[in-house]
Amino acid sequence: MSWSLFYSLREGLDGFRRAKLASFIAIMSMAFALVVAGVLAIITVNLVALVDAVRGRIEFEVFVDNALDKAGTNELRREILAVRGVAEAQFISKEEATEIFKREFTPALRGSRDGQSLLEILDSNPLPASFRISLQKSYQNNAAAQRVADAIEKLRGVDEVVYRRDLALALDRYVQIALITGVLVGLVFCLGALVLVVNDVRLVIHAKRRLIEIMQLVGATRAFVYRPLLVQGFLQGVIGGLLASGFLYLLYSLLLLQLGTALQWPNFLFVGLIGAGILLGLTASYLGARKYIQ
Repeated sequence: MSWSLFYSLREGLDGFRRAKLASFIAIMSMAFALVVAGVLAIITVNLVALVDAVRGRIEFEVFVDNALDKAGTNELRREILAVRGVAEAQFISKEEATEIFKREFTPALRGSRDGQSLLEILDSNPLPASFRISLQKSYQNNAAAQRVADAIEKLRGVDEVVYRRDLALALDRYVQIALITGVLVGLVFCLGALVLVVNDVRLVIHAKRRLIEIMQLVGATRAFVYRPLLVQGFLQGVIGGLLASGFLYLLYSLLLLQLGTALQWPNFLFVGLIGAGILLGLTASYLGARKYIQ
């Protein structure tokens, strides 16, 4: 068993010598494909983090019926907080709503010659009391937010529920587009690397075809013939993964120096790249050998 393993390792390493250029091209192709996959993973993680931050700022404005008294308002707040998905419910009285309106809109809305604001012209305060609702993290998407809004609108004393539904829809759509694009681009590059490694394995088999034929004639099993080629694919995957990890680490360090801020980094990125390289190398070796080894 130990001799068989030693033979597989020796022949696997010898495959690099027999097809140096093809092995180099295969390793660099794998490394490039893994770099692209890693960059897409980093972009996706940072995009999702950015979208989550924006989603966290999406709030509901729940306008309260003017006929509701203080006790009714307190009861409505308890009912709103009981709705699944609601994190906080901040009450804004009519007076507070007036102050907010004056602070944000009065400079642009002057209603008379002496500079009185629009609200000062009116005899009564037309602004309703409201609740400002923030959602739990798992409900910060359009579908879940709409369910929460529908549930709150059914409560007694609620006049209207307003939120940036268009923004929530846009965020969901952009995240889906980014994820689908990233997966498709990553698959294209990985498939290209797979084809190159398959061709590399076929070149190695062609260089060793006489030896393989003799081995099969004297009774060598398919597993025994396969093993060196799988070792070669394994080593190519490890080298490609290490090269991709090193390049991405350097790129991350340069961006850190230029931007002065830390980017989100996917967990276990380096391990994932090496693992993906090994899987890519083993798969390509198996596919390249299956057609020629009977």
